[in-house]
Amino acid sequence: MKRIITTVLFMIVFVTGCFNKQDNKDVAFKVNDKVVKLKTVQTALVKGKDIYVKSYGAQLFDPNVVYPITLDGIIGSELLVELAEKSVKKSFDSELNTQLGKIKERLGGEKQFNEFLTAQGYTLDSLKDELRRNLMIQEYYRTLLASITVTEQEVAKNYSDNKAYFKDKTLAQVKNQIVEALKQKRLNEVIELKLAEAKKNAKITSVNEEIKSFLPAVAFTYEGVQVSNVEYDNVILETLGALQKKDLNEAKKIAKSKIERDIKSVVMFEKMGVKVNKLLPLKKQIKLAVPQIYTTFYNQVKVTDEQLNAYFERNRARYDIPQNVDVDLAILNVKPSADDRKVAKNKATKVLKETTPKNFAEMAKKYSDSPNGKDGGKIAPFKKGSMVKSFDEAAFTGEIGKVYPKVIETEYGNHILYIQDRKNDVVVASQILIEPKASKVTTDRAVKNVKKYVADLKAKKVTFDGLKKLNPDITVIGRVDRINANTSRLQKDFVKKLLSAKVGEVGYFTGEYNNYFIYKKIKNVPFTKAVLSQIKGKVEEDYRNEMVMRKFRALQASIDKK
Repeated sequence: MKRIITTVLFMIVFVTGCFNKQDNKDVAFKVNDKVVKLKTVQTALVKGKDIYVKSYGAQLFDPNVVYPITLDGIIGSELLVELAEKSVKKSFDSELNTQLGKIKERLGGEKQFNEFLTAQGYTLDSLKDELRRNLMIQEYYRTLLASITVTEQEVAKNYSDNKAYFKDKTLAQVKNQIVEALKQKRLNEVIELKLAEAKKNAKITSVNEEIKSFLPAVAFTYEGVQVSNVEYDNVILETLGALQKKDLNEAKKIAKSKIERDIKSVVMFEKMGVKVNKLLPLKKQIKLAVPQIYTTFYNQVKVTDEQLNAYFERNRARYDIPQNVDVDLAILNVKPSADDRKVAKNKATKVLKETTPKNFAEMAKKYSDSPNGKDGGKIAPFKKGSMVKSFDEAAFTGEIGKVYPKVIETEYGNHILYIQDRKNDVVVASQILIEPKASKVTTDRAVKNVKKYVADLKAKKVTFDGLKKLNPDITVIGRVDRINANTSRLQKDFVKKLLSAKVGEVGYFTGEYNNYFIYKKIKNVPFTKAVLSQIKGKVEEDYRNEMVMRKFRALQASIDKK
């Protein structure tokens, strides 16, 4: 379902003003003679208002961007129910009674249930109707899903394409998971197409005058292709969300350009013999067309031995197997002790006594452990409830224009807060953060413990999994395979140590961020120089894919020139 968006301004005009003037005030419109009540539309708009305002701000609100999406979503819901009603012949009385019983039980009884109905604007009949609709749609989905089949070839290809995700699991182990995912994907495609066909043939009548201009319609035409306001509006919102500086006019301009480019792409694809379904959105048309074009390009690639040899030599580093190791790994993160936290608190208290609004920026640069210290401790303006509780309470109760009189303790450390301004539940402030740091005494104690853990692992008094029980600050990573100097995210010096260690060696390494890596080397794979004859199939596949990508880039360049 598409997201429904609205604003406070529209809610006030829409709900309390315009619609009260209509003669047929209970009807928003009909979908194939099925009435959509005005209250349904109003409720959808009211529920969506916070989403839009929080995302973009009320100042960027445009009803011509927001409302067509809302109404299209409602129309889609009604058509989905209609599709389900034609397919599913079942009363659902038993399931309804069961669901109503669970709701009453969850709410605490009949009285609370009736209060819930009133608070949510339901009658018992309207709640039953909504539950029945949901049950019918679920049954419709199950019916469609049961008719979808997945071939062994599709499963094998999905497994091959996602080996990194499945890690060391065999195809047999994940087959059911893959089948379920492929069937669900196919179901979504079937539903999307059925809804698109239903929308094309739907009759929208008895439309309330105030929403008539917001119903799905043609927004503009480009190269003979009609673009609906719903599709245009969705691309506008997608573009607006991606813009760093929110500018609705700029988003509209970019969105129109994107759609025109997509239309040119589809036209080009059709000239190449690709079949597209014009009922689907342009982005979906392109998504479905790309595999067809890929197959065409792939089959056009001719590979000679000379080309393959040259490609292999240019990309040899990709096929050589670097030395790599498998290890068991655990990490001890050294945390400040109670004494360390006390030292930090005392320091923060002392800094607070010396800090004033006038010298706050200077003090932040000198003492703050936060990255914003170099900027004088400036914090981005924040709303009520967006910070941890103690910090939030201080920010919204402290005196404006002054430094908060107490050190604020949070999980991040000790904060000194300067409240510069506060309007409309938004605070402008700066902070000095004094973080507790592990002292030498704490670190020495940690090293002593790590050495004992290593000794116990060597003596087999404890396993890696058992380390967690010895110390809650230890994170057991478990087996990490194929660590090498080129791909590992671990510290380079640590990887170097692992590569040079002997198989079976147990030891520890001091990390960069006050942590200690405890390891046991399990396996070593030496550097292996690739031989083309042994991996010819893989190299040829890579070569073909690269040639296909070149063809795609050339095709895109030709589209952009048009």
